[in-house]
Amino acid sequence: MLADRRSVRQAMAHLLRNASQYRPARQPIRVWTGRADGRVRVTVDNRCPGIPAERRASHFERFYRVRLGYDEPGIGLGLAIAKGIIEAHGGSVAVETQMNVGTSIWFRLPEARVPGL
Repeated sequence: MLADRRSVRQAMAHLLRNASQYRPARQPIRVWTGRADGRVRVTVDNRCPGIPAERRASHFERFYRVRLGYDEPGIGLGLAIAKGIIEAHGGSVAVETQMNVGTSIWFRLPEARVPGL
């Protein structure tokens, strides 16, 4: 992908931390990548209880936290920072969730083109 390595690592760290905080104990976090339409997609998936529909629109706002009985520390900046990093690189970020199934947060960035390949 076409991006600053350090910045994308920081965004990934925020997504992984978020997935870890809201997953049930001992449930895995899955990370996978794919390519389509000149973009690379990175998905972080966990098997959390899901995000209620009325709270999804605010998911990437600064200082916003979904509180569903979790007492994890934090002030609600991680996903907002991740979104800012990804968008500054010309990418996009989104959340997909199903109640009692899980949540996927993904981002897409431009694919790096290597001349001659």
